[in-house]
Amino acid sequence: VAMYPDHGDDAATLLRRADVAMYEAKGGDRDVALYSPERDHNSPARLALAAELRSALANNQIGVHYQPKLRLSDGLVVGAEALVRWRHPERGLIGPDQFVPMAEQTGYITPLTLYILQESLEQCRRWSEAGYELGVSVNLSLRSLLDTDLPRLVKTLLGSSGVAAQRLTLEITESSVMADPPRTIAVLERLAAIGVKLSVDDFGTGYSSLSYLRRLPVHEVKIDQSFVFRVASDPHDAAIVKSIIELGHSLGLRIVAEGVEDQLSWDTLRKMRCDEAQGFYLSRPVPGADLTEWLGVFRPEVTGELPAGGGVRSVLVVDDDRGLRKLICHLLDDAHSYTVHEAADGWEAIVQARRHQPDLILLDLVMPRMSGADALPNIRAVAPNARIVILSASDDKEMVAAAAKEGAVAFIDKADSLALLPDRVEVVLAS
Repeated sequence: VAMYPDHGDDAATLLRRADVAMYEAKGGDRDVALYSPERDHNSPARLALAAELRSALANNQIGVHYQPKLRLSDGLVVGAEALVRWRHPERGLIGPDQFVPMAEQTGYITPLTLYILQESLEQCRRWSEAGYELGVSVNLSLRSLLDTDLPRLVKTLLGSSGVAAQRLTLEITESSVMADPPRTIAVLERLAAIGVKLSVDDFGTGYSSLSYLRRLPVHEVKIDQSFVFRVASDPHDAAIVKSIIELGHSLGLRIVAEGVEDQLSWDTLRKMRCDEAQGFYLSRPVPGADLTEWLGVFRPEVTGELPAGGGVRSVLVVDDDRGLRKLICHLLDDAHSYTVHEAADGWEAIVQARRHQPDLILLDLVMPRMSGADALPNIRAVAPNARIVILSASDDKEMVAAAAKEGAVAFIDKADSLALLPDRVEVVLAS
């Protein structure tokens, strides 16, 4: 409800402010709300975007990306978090922080949540069919957590997808539980009874962590990235993270660190006995099909790993030209006893370098998705003992100089005769 003249003196203003009051009523589970200036955070552009959100699902503009979660003890991929994205035809890719709160306020969060759940479970089934037994995590909003019909809807979606309940994790925040503890805990207990796993997201940022953690039927705690980001450099954050890990383990909970962005943080968390981790260091959120491809590259190989000290050296060839990669592999196989691995871009190179710890890396500088130049610092971090040789047709002297500063020990021009490559590799390894 918006009233003249208190809330506006023309029809357009009154209609806009009536819309604000309507969204306020929907967001608060009320039948009627009176416009209040203190609660009006909506610009005309924001209200227009809210109206467009209603048709975004029907027009296939809403998509789900997935960020993998890895077990720190052995590096195995054990699951992925589903993160919604809006591909707006004019504004481009819109992140969830820009439209999920709006969906909650307008009452559109329920169909959005059900869509994300359905898409995530279907993707989980496709991973299983491809041989990857992963779990999937989906975030729940406050409004979803207050919906007493949610457990029934989740059970129906699990049944239609054929995915076992224990492979679905629903993530909640401390603040959402505290909004109405009796009601939210009742919903969580019904979800846990189905077999769904529950996770407390952004742990450490709330105000009643310890008092309610014991009462919640949760299986997992995710440490907020604001602490993880400086876990290897800030003693205070390190102490907080270590305390959360020890507290969670004492309660029988799995601990996940989110926002891991470098090797040092990974190593620190592993020493602290954190269970799992996710972050840009491992992978950005990507579409389901892209993650399936990534899994094929990342999963540890059962065979093919040579024992240390076996005398056979390994080389990683990184180039986006598949034909050139195969030619180089053929030359090295014929000329010397090398174990040769391949990567098509910087992203795959980081994964392969970490897995195989090669003696030498032949790295192209200019590649799609992630260039060799961008990947080089991370490659050095995950494979510190590898000798890196730039193999490139680029004549960009600044780029080559930057690569040398990052630890590259030699440069080979692709224009030179590749027949001489095995000899040059042998020289580098012997030096």
